[in-house]
Amino acid sequence: MQGVASAAIVVVVVTVYGVLYRRALPRPDTTPVRYVTHAPSDLPPAMVGMLFVPSMTPDKLAATLLDLVRRGVITMETVPTAPGRPSGDRILRLRRDRTAALRPFEQGFVHELFDHIGGADAVSLGRVRDWWSEHPVTAAAVEEILAVRLYQALLAERLADPRAPRRRQLLTAYGVAVAFLVLLGPLLGIWSLLFLVTGIVLTLWSQRFPYVTVEGAKLVELYQGFQRYLRDYGRMGEKPAEAVAVWEDYLTLAIVLGVAEEAEEDVGVGPGSFFRTPSLDGTLPDEAEGVAYMDSRRIEDPSLPEMTVVHGKNAGVRFSGPVQPAGIGSPRDYWRHVRRHPGRALLGPAPWILLPLAIAAYYLVVFVVVR
Repeated sequence: MQGVASAAIVVVVVTVYGVLYRRALPRPDTTPVRYVTHAPSDLPPAMVGMLFVPSMTPDKLAATLLDLVRRGVITMETVPTAPGRPSGDRILRLRRDRTAALRPFEQGFVHELFDHIGGADAVSLGRVRDWWSEHPVTAAAVEEILAVRLYQALLAERLADPRAPRRRQLLTAYGVAVAFLVLLGPLLGIWSLLFLVTGIVLTLWSQRFPYVTVEGAKLVELYQGFQRYLRDYGRMGEKPAEAVAVWEDYLTLAIVLGVAEEAEEDVGVGPGSFFRTPSLDGTLPDEAEGVAYMDSRRIEDPSLPEMTVVHGKNAGVRFSGPVQPAGIGSPRDYWRHVRRHPGRALLGPAPWILLPLAIAAYYLVVFVVVR
């Protein structure tokens, strides 16, 4: 009887969760197609990438750089190998007369690249990469600023739903509440572990809740078809950065859609797996610099998030701002996210689940080991 009662409760809570999830889910009134053979919109590639993963990732930086090269805002030339210069280094030159028409996040990207890091209208890509590696905290601030700009751009286009983060939090809280039903262990015995497993699954599933509007969901479906087309027929993964002269926006979009690895590596700005735990003891020299930089930018624009560097057991960089944790649309996207941001991808929901897991461990000891 205990097993039947537990199974019945699980069916009820999963059904209620499914109803809540479907009611909150943006459902585009479209028929999915296998392939889309042209770019579905004129959105810049970083905004397209933001529709899939709402955080700043190296592919968005690389795609934005290559897109500005394609549009003639930045010129890029390969320089010969020389002592002290990496093989295949590139010189980036900014044409300031073409920056007035850029979107705010593109202007922010240009500012960070040339004014903040380079300090001139010309900078080598090698110097940018070195700066990103040597200043991880300040680089995290730069990435967050650009992510906020992208998020604001999606809000302005009515492609992002400002209510979605709240809905995700409520769904996550529901999953955690189900996990806490493991407290019924004295009544249901070992069968109460069903609630823990169900609660963890629902909590993790809640992290996939999209933050886009119906229009944004339509675009995501179209870009998924375009992604399949590029992957199956375009062979974009073999194209170097210089191929943008021929493939233009196809190549820049392929970078954020995850099917142009070589081009992304060619013009990659930041490291591909920066784990946001820069210091456990406060020894990194740019911690104060990074916080001061973010504070100075917040004076100019109060919509930017506050930045805190935490030391000790839970060390890392914390932001209290509008950009939410990434939502992953498929197992392939999730695995890609795990490789690039292992801390956020694997440990993000963990604090919600630790206590139910501890309770479950206790009951396992009581009902399995002791008895």
